[in-house]
Amino acid sequence: MSDVIEDCWSVLALPLGADERSIRRQYARLLKVHRPDEDPEAFQRLREAYEQALARSRWAHEDDAAPALESADVPAPQAAAVHVDVEPAPAREQQARALLEGLDPAQLDNLWRQAGELGCEAAFEQQLLQRSLDDETLRLPILHWAVPRRGWFTPWQAVPIGAYQGDELLGSLWQACHAQLQHYLQAGDEQAFFASLQHWGGQAWLEPFDRREQFQAMLLELLHDHPGSSTALFERVCGYFNWSDDDGGPRPAHLWQGLNERWRRDTWFARQQALAEQWHWHTNPEGNAAYLLLRNLEFKQQVALAQGFSEADWEACEHLTQTLLYHYPELLDQVPHRDLYFWRRLAPRPLHPRSYLRVMSCMVLVIVLWLAGPDFFAHPSNVLIAAVVGSLLTVQLSAVFMRFWLWTAPNLLALDLRLSEWLIPRRFNPDGERLLLRHGVPRLLLALPIYPMLAGTHPWTGIVALTGYFAVGLLGLLPYQPPQEGGPAWRQPWVTLHRLYEFNLAQAAVLLVTVGVVAWWQVHPPGVIS
Repeated sequence: MSDVIEDCWSVLALPLGADERSIRRQYARLLKVHRPDEDPEAFQRLREAYEQALARSRWAHEDDAAPALESADVPAPQAAAVHVDVEPAPAREQQARALLEGLDPAQLDNLWRQAGELGCEAAFEQQLLQRSLDDETLRLPILHWAVPRRGWFTPWQAVPIGAYQGDELLGSLWQACHAQLQHYLQAGDEQAFFASLQHWGGQAWLEPFDRREQFQAMLLELLHDHPGSSTALFERVCGYFNWSDDDGGPRPAHLWQGLNERWRRDTWFARQQALAEQWHWHTNPEGNAAYLLLRNLEFKQQVALAQGFSEADWEACEHLTQTLLYHYPELLDQVPHRDLYFWRRLAPRPLHPRSYLRVMSCMVLVIVLWLAGPDFFAHPSNVLIAAVVGSLLTVQLSAVFMRFWLWTAPNLLALDLRLSEWLIPRRFNPDGERLLLRHGVPRLLLALPIYPMLAGTHPWTGIVALTGYFAVGLLGLLPYQPPQEGGPAWRQPWVTLHRLYEFNLAQAAVLLVTVGVVAWWQVHPPGVIS
């Protein structure tokens, strides 16, 4: 007994020597004031005072029972008559045993009423307790009747239950509770699960603080072990127990954190699916991305959708893809596309008119050589004027064509993707960034004027120039890497040209070879030995 409890009667606010019934009623009333989850220390004081008062009441009853009969001022014959009227205990036990013969748990209410009429309730309840311990087939039906009606494992319990007996019976209750809740979760019947949770959670034997915590920990484990449970069920359970992160959440903490993370993930994915299901044409970037990535669309539908996408839509696709890959990879099985970056082939490829104009300006050298012919150094002024006029005219025509192509190319995306996949080897186009029509056609058309300029000297001269210029354009699809600062002085002209035209080394090499071959053949045409 705790030393803190000096006077159990003052803690219970009862008069000295109150009977057992009054003690139980007062304890039940005060239990609503000193709840174990709100004030554990006050609850502990109340519990110790309750147990101490019960013990004192029982001791006083046992000590006063015999002297009361001996000190009664009645004649001996009358005393004997009174003794005859009180039925011996063995007879009550026999009556209780007879009532429990061939016990049918469905008849327990009727049997208890008969026991009351015979005056053997205590013996009946004691033997019912023993029957629940001896017969495991009857244990749960008896407990389901005795716990709510006779207050077993509550402050209103009348029959004494030992510690070992209580652990065994409570273990059966816990197993039954766990099995029922687990069955409903596995069956996916969340409505029945929550109704069962309310049924068990409302029973008086679960009111003590330690059992309440154990019950909540069991629920956390069940929900954690059944990832198929919905976020709506988790929210209902949290509302029932007032679970939240504000007070740290229930224990164990790792299960609570795992459930919280799953709830956030499922809530986010449910929102994305709702956006995809409720989508209508170009509502917002997030909805457009969800519709493209989470719906199993045909290729033509994907192309039609992508043609109206803006930069914000493609950024939303990138964000959604990264969230699925790096934050919630466990959701990938619910996405219809194995390659989440499939949408990149639908995105617009870079088409920079200025880069084409820079390439076209390189034709000045070729035009000069074409106009000059063998007498290149004879008329330098005429060569200069013709070169400038010819190059400017070519650049202007190229600019007009590129504006037209920027408008036309996206409309050919479906055909362009098909042709690119069939005709461009994957080793040359592993990421699908290069498209046959979008990138190849403008380079070819811009290179075509070179052929008639140089084919007059010899057909091979025009073919080499056309091929070389087309190769320079295709090599421009390679990633551009700016030159490093510093280095020898002889590199400075190259660095300047490199920044001006954004040529990579492969482009520069092909361009120099092409210009060298054309210049040589202009002076020494193929097949002519000087």
